[in-house]
Amino acid sequence: MSFTSTYEHGVDGKRRVQVPSKWRPKEPGFEFTMVQWPKGVGGAIYLLALPPAQVQALMEKINEMERTKEISPDQATTFRRLVFGKAETLKLDTAGRICLPDEMAKPAGIAPDSPVVLVGAGERFEIWNPDRFEAKNAEDKAHEEEALKLFSL
Repeated sequence: MSFTSTYEHGVDGKRRVQVPSKWRPKEPGFEFTMVQWPKGVGGAIYLLALPPAQVQALMEKINEMERTKEISPDQATTFRRLVFGKAETLKLDTAGRICLPDEMAKPAGIAPDSPVVLVGAGERFEIWNPDRFEAKNAEDKAHEEEALKLFSL
């Protein structure tokens, strides 16, 4: 599954947001794990949607880092709590929407009846408050050339 492109959608009064049709999995009962991620400008929170394979890969990475002593057991436990302690598992409804839990949406600056930006990020996607995304996008532009050089693009 690959998530590409950027979309602006509205959040309805019940905090439901439409997932772009090309991002919707074909399997019935598919669930995304939604995580608050503090990587915006000034640590601003956005929401990160992970499909099951990405959740599994993240858990395996934490376990491997702990096993190889790259991180301590305490650090691994702290990271697990930070990421998964606030995570929510969300199913698509029959209209292709996910309902953003209030306790996740508020810290991310996402309110009912407001717009959001959905950003494809390869094997996952992000949901941003538009102002926070604009600020992060401007910050990213400053590092764009350097990032492209790393990948010889």
